Amino acid sequence: MKKKILTAIFSALFLTMPTGVYGQAQKDTDAEIQTYSKTDFAMDTVISETIYTAGEDLTDSMTRTLQEVEEKWISWTNEDSEIYQLNQNAGSTVTVSEKTAEYLKQTLDLSVASDGAMDATMGQIIRLWDIDGENPHIPRQSELDAFLQNVGYEKISLNGNEVTMPQGVTLDLGAVGKGIGCDSLNTYLQEHKEVTAAIVNLGGSSVMSYGNKPDGSLWQVAVTDPRDTEGDYLGIISLSGTEFLST
Repeated sequence: MKKKILTAIFSALFLTMPTGVYGQAQKDTDAEIQTYSKTDFAMDTVISETIYTAGEDLTDSMTRTLQEVEEKWISWTNEDSEIYQLNQNAGSTVTVSEKTAEYLKQTLDLSVASDGAMDATMGQIIRLWDIDGENPHIPRQSELDAFLQNVGYEKISLNGNEVTMPQGVTLDLGAVGKGIGCDSLNTYLQEHKEVTAAIVNLGGSSVMSYGNKPDGSLWQVAVTDPRDTEGDYLGIISLSGTEFLST
């Protein structure tokens, strides 16, 4: 599992990151554009960021933006996050921030649009497999049945900033977490006009391009073959301007 995760990350890095920019700035003499790159950890995964800017290095602030999304709003394990507090107070009505209410509305809209294929109440079921844990296994039907009674996005009631869900129901926004992170980064970068372009890789499964590369070429992103253990990729997807790509 760890090897597959790393190959996904490095394949994406190979095609999205300029060479020779780690830990340093490179200068475009024509446009006075600096290039900054950083590899860090946020949202429970390795992230890499490269920005092209006429200003200072903002990669640390970008990382903190992603960490804030997880720690303040969407984490189901961090006691300070609003989703954690919602789960702890299931069975009652909880008033959340406008940001959390917005995230929940978008998530519930996706559940409706997908006819339940994307369901943020599935977290407890998914964790029964313990895929990343010490005891990965196929759960027994009795285990599934015990949790299935508390699954169903229809059980979540959102009225403005007030959220109500029955006791036993839990929320896990992991399926949309990186997308929310990309939205937050997009908003952050729009507030910094000196940044002309950026590429962000969140764990190899989600990539965000922002703006246009200084040389005018497209962003090239490799899609790792999930059945290959040597880091081979299925193909290359070209991104133009500001786009999000998830696999």
